[in-house]
Amino acid sequence: TQAPVDRAKAQAIFDKLVGEKQSKGYVASEDGTPYQHSDKVVSGLLPQLLNPIGEDELAVLLADPHWTLQEKFDGKRMMLRVGETGVEAINKLGLVVGVAAPIAAAAAALPAGTVLDGEVVGERFWAFDLLADGGADLTAQPYRQRHAALVALLYGADPTLTAVGSWHDPQDKADQLAALRERNAEGAVFKHLQAPYTAGRPASGGPQRKFKFVATASVRVAAVNGKRSVAVELLD
Repeated sequence: TQAPVDRAKAQAIFDKLVGEKQSKGYVASEDGTPYQHSDKVVSGLLPQLLNPIGEDELAVLLADPHWTLQEKFDGKRMMLRVGETGVEAINKLGLVVGVAAPIAAAAAALPAGTVLDGEVVGERFWAFDLLADGGADLTAQPYRQRHAALVALLYGADPTLTAVGSWHDPQDKADQLAALRERNAEGAVFKHLQAPYTAGRPASGGPQRKFKFVATASVRVAAVNGKRSVAVELLD
């Protein structure tokens, strides 16, 4: 609250908030999913980041069979590095962070030296790239080969780790894009099948690009209202 309230009102606010969260699937901490915690130390790994595209470039990439299409997931970007003694989860800033225990446990069953890149959605890890396979560095290999190796690695593994689908044929890509729009997915990702894995974000273009189905904007909070809401404003 913006100012102190009496106990009865505070309890009512608390109960309402807990009810809202539980209706969305959250559970009490003692019954919830445990997390593997970590101090945010520098991992030495950085992910490859994607530049956005518009409708005009979308049509070009859909028609080009050298570009594959994948679903863009609305989750948290994460890399998983499997070591001899455990699993490190690494965020897009290259820092070691916590991760849901089921994801860490599933990754721990993979060969030491494996590095996956993907997206965490709830307690599931959607893997879309394989940077190292049992210690063998794959980053210089074309994406087509890396994705094939990823699918082979996760075939029959714990479904907590799932390799994302990938479509190359222009008609297949158009069909999948329409299906993603229909079910209100966040967007689509396009990757050049011959490109190696390069950490960081290129100044423009690049071999990996993203198309979002929703527009975003940066706004400024102009005022904080009494009932846990804010007023926002746009420049000009």
